[in-house]
Amino acid sequence: ERLAKSVDSARKSIQREFVEVESILTTYAQQERPNPELDRSNARLRNSLKLFIAESTNREASQRELVISYWRLGQLFLLAGNNGNAMVSLAEAVRLSEAIGDPRLASYCKNTLGCALATTGQSCQAAFESAIKDLPTTARRTVPHAIQLRNLALVQPYRNQIGKELLSQSVEILEP
Repeated sequence: ERLAKSVDSARKSIQREFVEVESILTTYAQQERPNPELDRSNARLRNSLKLFIAESTNREASQRELVISYWRLGQLFLLAGNNGNAMVSLAEAVRLSEAIGDPRLASYCKNTLGCALATTGQSCQAAFESAIKDLPTTARRTVPHAIQLRNLALVQPYRNQIGKELLSQSVEILEP
């Protein structure tokens, strides 16, 4: 019973961390200039997620929570400019999400990996295409889908009429 309470407490704690990561990502996207407080929060969350990942390998944890931890850690590394660690975390998130059979989560992880690849000047087209292909039909016409379409439209081979169509689809999804 004590172990069950401990596992439940850990799950609640990691869920709170996921919410805080989402808040940090939104704030980063909206900031106009560097913010040392955000950087400290980013570092604290990265450490928390790394600890959860390390602990999860030693005991039974939700595989989905583990995938989300790797994905969020990759996002935070990317925002901190640590592209190498971002790609390692995101590649692991993709691998694990595919292993547990969660196509929606795999799609999100692949899209973020595509962003990391693009940031470092590497080919990102396959990651973005795979992200869109893997997104379940039930998740189409959502904000994440619009972002994926936009990301693919910005890839060099799509900077033509097809890219314009992808951007139009993206905007159509986002318009109320």
